[in-house]
Amino acid sequence: MVIRALFIPNPMPSHIIPLIALAKQLNTESFETAFLLPAAFHKYVRKFNLKVLEIDRRLQDKTTPELIAFSKFKPDLVVDDLNYTTAFSTRFAGIPRVSVVRRGIIPYEKNTPGYQHSSEAVQFLDAISKLDLPGLGMWKPDTVADLFVGDLNIIPSIPSIEELPDELKQDNSYVYSGALTLSDNEIMENLTSLSEEYKDNQQAVKNFIDKNSERQVIYFTHGLTEPTEITGKAHSVVKLLLDRGAAVITNLQGYNDLNGEQKGRFFSAMVLPMQLICSHADLMIHHCGSGTYNYQIKYQVPAIILGSRCYDRDDVAKQLAQKNAAVFIPADLNDELWHEKLEKTITSLLSTGSEDYKDQKNALAALNLEMKQTSAAFNFGDIILKALKRPVNEEVAINA
Repeated sequence: MVIRALFIPNPMPSHIIPLIALAKQLNTESFETAFLLPAAFHKYVRKFNLKVLEIDRRLQDKTTPELIAFSKFKPDLVVDDLNYTTAFSTRFAGIPRVSVVRRGIIPYEKNTPGYQHSSEAVQFLDAISKLDLPGLGMWKPDTVADLFVGDLNIIPSIPSIEELPDELKQDNSYVYSGALTLSDNEIMENLTSLSEEYKDNQQAVKNFIDKNSERQVIYFTHGLTEPTEITGKAHSVVKLLLDRGAAVITNLQGYNDLNGEQKGRFFSAMVLPMQLICSHADLMIHHCGSGTYNYQIKYQVPAIILGSRCYDRDDVAKQLAQKNAAVFIPADLNDELWHEKLEKTITSLLSTGSEDYKDQKNALAALNLEMKQTSAAFNFGDIILKALKRPVNEEVAINA
């Protein structure tokens, strides 16, 4: 019997890539896979030799294409990553759901005032909060976790970092997979299907690193989000790094006021080959998306994590800091000492003789070993078989 698995990611590369990594783990003799995506991503995913359904999963109407895909592909289960509409469509169709989840989605109390979740699902949850869905015989989610947690859940990390709350530590519906990433070659070459501007990025970064081989290389990224707490200070951070004589690689844009000498030490692009960069970086400055810190751990790069006031990111940043794997500087636009703290931390972490540097390198080595062991123990095919044996939620859902 061939098992059919339909993959439905949030249509962002950071959520498409983990599902591609999972799909590539399945053997074609036992599993048939397909992806449901907006039309703009069809060619990209097909470049990985994966099947994509000829259905345009438009951003404005997500659930209807999902139900059409269920009818056309007839999946035995759905695998999603940060896609809240599958909470409704899988319940409606009675199909098991395996979800890729991260710490900010896993159920636990968030009591920090002024913090928010980085996902648009929060706005959706607010929009339906006043509707009497149970009175209409429909399922109503109460929390962000309700939207994203599936029948089985894959955490793309390790227990030391994406730690489960005490009440869930014995819950066997949560499984750690280790990092779900792809090689630079796979990501960068296939991205040309989205835009030709990415075509030469990998070689350009290599040339930049070679040209600055005698300098310290610092990688500064805010990922695919733009938190005001970071972007509001980004220009001054880049200037601080360049004033130190470092070579800076970043995905931040808009630095047109650099002098000729600084331009030779500054590389900026929206999409970057992270494995190549992290294998050469002396320091990372980031805001803790899971797709970022996994690279930091893999290449054991000392790091500073800038707070974004998004609890799904800052909570993991605090965990990394507690493990001595990073220094966390909370977001505070009114902190007059913020830049001074940052500069002192940069100086310490770029000094290979400092205790901060040694502590981070030791902590990252331990986490890297845990990541390798977790990845080796993870078997996605077994997870699917386990999911198919679990009871499925079949409550009627609102059409989102």
